[in-house]
Amino acid sequence: MMLCRALLIGILGTSPALAQEAAGWRGDGTGKYPSATPVTEWSTTKNVVWQTKMPSWGNASPVLAGGRVFVCSEPDTLLCVDANDGTILWQRTNSYFDTLTPEAAAKARQDITAAGELPAKIRSAQEKLRAVNNEDQKTIGELKQIADESLPKPGGRKPTEEERKKERAREAELAQKAVRLSRRLSDLKTRADESRNQLVDLQKQRAALKPYRRPGAHGTNGYSSSTPASDGTHVYAMFGNGVVARYDLAGSRRWIRVVERPKHPRGHCASPLLVDGKLIVHINSVTALDAETGKTVWQAKAPRRWGSPVVTRIGGVDVIVTPSGSLVRVADGNVLANGMSDLPYCAPIVHERIAYFIRHGGRAVQLSPAPENGVVVKPLWTTTPRKDRYYASPLLHDGLIYAITQSVHLSVVDAKTGRVAYQRQLAFGRGQAYPSVTLAGEHLFLSREDGTTVVMTLGREPKQVAVNKLELFRSCPVFSGKRMYVRAAGHLYCIGE
Repeated sequence: MMLCRALLIGILGTSPALAQEAAGWRGDGTGKYPSATPVTEWSTTKNVVWQTKMPSWGNASPVLAGGRVFVCSEPDTLLCVDANDGTILWQRTNSYFDTLTPEAAAKARQDITAAGELPAKIRSAQEKLRAVNNEDQKTIGELKQIADESLPKPGGRKPTEEERKKERAREAELAQKAVRLSRRLSDLKTRADESRNQLVDLQKQRAALKPYRRPGAHGTNGYSSSTPASDGTHVYAMFGNGVVARYDLAGSRRWIRVVERPKHPRGHCASPLLVDGKLIVHINSVTALDAETGKTVWQAKAPRRWGSPVVTRIGGVDVIVTPSGSLVRVADGNVLANGMSDLPYCAPIVHERIAYFIRHGGRAVQLSPAPENGVVVKPLWTTTPRKDRYYASPLLHDGLIYAITQSVHLSVVDAKTGRVAYQRQLAFGRGQAYPSVTLAGEHLFLSREDGTTVVMTLGREPKQVAVNKLELFRSCPVFSGKRMYVRAAGHLYCIGE
């Protein structure tokens, strides 16, 4: 799925299990925990150190910082959990109302409550307008009929005095009726204008409440798919409503704001990225926020995809690589390249100045420094693993790239040549493979959303070691020492001996 690279946190003395922590999507951004020594077998009752019930489901992965585990919950809640025993220490909502002053939030909530009557009022105004328009058309028809009756009759015999008297009386009657109908028509025009004005006013009231309504999102994606990031002293949370916030580890909010409302009707997934004192978020645009204040530093146009951006350094210059194949300089937001490749769902890998975009028809490109802090992009190879969707982000280790499709078809790709060295359909579990490929110790961990995880050996021909089952989850497992943390739909699990 998505990838967020964050900064490594220093050594923490609060818990031996959390001695070396990385905070962000897939830990340090690679999905690798080589020093971890986790168990390879577990279930909801086996090797569970603790499990904590969550207030709602969420797809964001856990983040470890300061002896705490940070997780997200639908639709906009950030939770802080004690890593030792699973106790929830604090939780904070991050709705549009939370971005307002208390007074403005109270007023907005009152408006939202009152807005419950708007649909009925709008329907009533529309029905009144339709009724007036129908009566208006009927009146116009009657006037046309009067006009037709008032036309002189074609030639013939000369009318008698009595006939002329009756004709004059009929003309007077028609004239009076025409006057009444004209007055009714004028009254109907006034009523129609009033109904239109009322309708416009009601629609304006409804439009004024749009900033407080969450944008669209797919039921699988929800609003809490973005993994938080941490620098070890603060945690940065981002949600599918476009709200981004900074908290200290004790739960005090330092800033909160709406950066952009996501435009895609199926929602937003990409996780935030901490680099060089900036928090990078890719919603509709790539936006750099000052991590300290939350103010916008720069904004760059780059096609939005489901996956998260990754960071690398080319010739001493920090650059962002987006799933859509754009290359953005962190210092100023200058777009150095576009269209290097394109990943609709997962994230790229960057290692030793090579960006890998893995899917059927994916490619590798070399990134070399150029004058004036530029970058030269050179295509290296294309690859053709299984033709399917790749929701899970791949993993690179010892010259091999491990990638799985949505239906958990595993491919091992040679990172030097792009040649597919191994393919295998993994027959386990049900549902889509959303969690990204993860390495812990000497094993691969491949998961499906029904909670099934297969543990495999590394190498050109991976071997199955174990198959384990928890409840449904779409997040990536996170490892530290002998422990594994999994944010499942209903619970946060700490797995270990």
